[in-house]
Amino acid sequence: MIVNVTLNQKLFSKPYRIIQISDMHIGGLVGADFVQKAALRINALNPDLIAITGDLTDAHIDTIAKSVEPLGDLKSRLGIFYVVGNHEYFHGLQDTLTHIKTLGIRVLENETVVIGDKGNELNIAGLYDYFGYRMGEFVPNVDALKHSINAHYPTLLLMHQPRQITMLEDFKPNLMLSGHTHGGQIFPFNYLVTLQQPYVKGLHTLSPKEAIYVNSGIGFWEPKMRLGSAAEITVIEWS
Repeated sequence: MIVNVTLNQKLFSKPYRIIQISDMHIGGLVGADFVQKAALRINALNPDLIAITGDLTDAHIDTIAKSVEPLGDLKSRLGIFYVVGNHEYFHGLQDTLTHIKTLGIRVLENETVVIGDKGNELNIAGLYDYFGYRMGEFVPNVDALKHSINAHYPTLLLMHQPRQITMLEDFKPNLMLSGHTHGGQIFPFNYLVTLQQPYVKGLHTLSPKEAIYVNSGIGFWEPKMRLGSAAEITVIEWS
């Protein structure tokens, strides 16, 4: 389903249309047909930018290269930006990142890029996933991220898990986009998710200039069903 979100923080002279997807889990239950249909639906929404917030793949890239290929058809005015989730760490993360970059997708690795029209710029930043601590590589580094921020512009932060907000301390991005939770996926699993994650799904306004949105995921991780949570493509009108 398409979920429409309006966020008016009075930051921009012209709103940005952000399309967010998360947790596609390409491999296993999700193949090329699903990815191609998703790409067509996303492109039809005319995004200014596309944000992919992790768990994009769920197998080694060598085995799912054909299924991933339609991601190269994604189109947006200012680019496609991606941060990894925890599942990519299980399947050769470096190989995955190397391949994803060939599709014209910008991987954000504890870094920030400035995008947007002159006089209406914004920072788009991205952190590695929390799971990097367990793996001992590709570890999230908030200090490096903060040093890459242009303080003159608003900041959009991509991070896979909502609980990564606790890592930010005094760093206050204007909008944070996460996934990971699948919106609970199956009732009453959503109640268990709250034991680990501070936000399960939807928009949460933290202050007049700070908010977090948690996407319920476009794909599936076993089992292939949802109860009390719908798969989503999110359209965020941010001004």
